[in-house]
Amino acid sequence: RKMDSQKDEKGIKCTNCDQQMELPNSPKTPKILPCLHTFCGQCLTTILSQTNTNIECPRCRYIHNITSVDKLPNNYEKIKMIELLPVHSTPLFCQFCEEDKPSQYKCLDCSVLLCQTHQSAHEKRAKAHKIVSLDDPQFESQLTQSSSIKCEKSNHSDEELKFYCETCEKLICRECALVDHPKPNHQYAYIEQSALNCKVPIEESLQSVHSELPLVASTINKINETLNNLQTEYEKVKNDIKKETKELISSIEKRETRLISELEDIKNRKSNLLNKQLAEFQNIENVCEFT
Repeated sequence: RKMDSQKDEKGIKCTNCDQQMELPNSPKTPKILPCLHTFCGQCLTTILSQTNTNIECPRCRYIHNITSVDKLPNNYEKIKMIELLPVHSTPLFCQFCEEDKPSQYKCLDCSVLLCQTHQSAHEKRAKAHKIVSLDDPQFESQLTQSSSIKCEKSNHSDEELKFYCETCEKLICRECALVDHPKPNHQYAYIEQSALNCKVPIEESLQSVHSELPLVASTINKINETLNNLQTEYEKVKNDIKKETKELISSIEKRETRLISELEDIKNRKSNLLNKQLAEFQNIENVCEFT
């Protein structure tokens, strides 16, 4: 079974390189940027390699401060679609068989691949779960319909998370809404409506942020320019200090030489005078002794 090119492009192809994205642990794993746009990890790694500090979204052009593509979350909705596509290059095996036995079915509730044997066993143990054949022509539409998330509470396991509680800022199911998040103490709405309610202020905030980006960029340039000037001035003053210090040392050494020379002259004059006086007194002493 093959998908038409238009559906493939909107489903599992990276909109940047137009190549099919792949399962986790692959370079082309679908990754979600903070702006919520999805691209393959290979494209994002290429973009990041240009700066090593940020990624510019190929779609909205927003610049994200990111240093590692691996730290970005996977788009599990895309991965779920990739898992179920026979066009994917990686063979799909039963997730319960010890040997690599090809899968023929998928449990949409557990999101596991099953062979014929384990499909029968799983169907008996989990009768309420929806199991579909990978060869079913309606498989893709069933996959889309099964994209809902189940409540994590054990007694709500069959309930889908259909609401968003604005008071608690979390997704809730129908049972949660009735028991744990009752109105009027809690305000909640369907996820789709809450998403629309949040979308407008988020877009406005993004527009406001984007409008400030030129000012931020200008400020960054000015700071970098000031830092460069500071470094230049630092080097200049440092060289001046070294030059003046050398001059002072040279002047002190010259003064030292001059003072020592003057001291030697004084010492020599006094020594000569004393030696002359000594000789005169020795002559007088000799004359007296002779007489």
